[in-house]
Amino acid sequence: MKKEMSIEDHLVNSAELTSAIKNLKSVFFKCQEHYGKSHSISKKLWNVIKDHGVLTKIKSELDHEWHKLVDDETYQKYGNVYYGERRDKNE
Repeated sequence: MKKEMSIEDHLVNSAELTSAIKNLKSVFFKCQEHYGKSHSISKKLWNVIKDHGVLTKIKSELDHEWHKLVDDETYQKYGNVYYGERRDKNE
């Protein structure tokens, strides 16, 4: 039986996914600087981090699940957690 993620699960996942994307972008730019855009490593990293890459798709699907889970009050408290809008962290 499938079990939905909790609000806390989403909060943790959104922070970890945001960190992973940031770190992979850093690796991409370092590799691009040293190996060039056309190197296979740079191309593979780009396919992961680009706007329509796998991580963006995962983030979008998780965001969709987040919005199915939360009520208006919870959304007002936390915001769009998968898109850098953790309202509870900005206070």
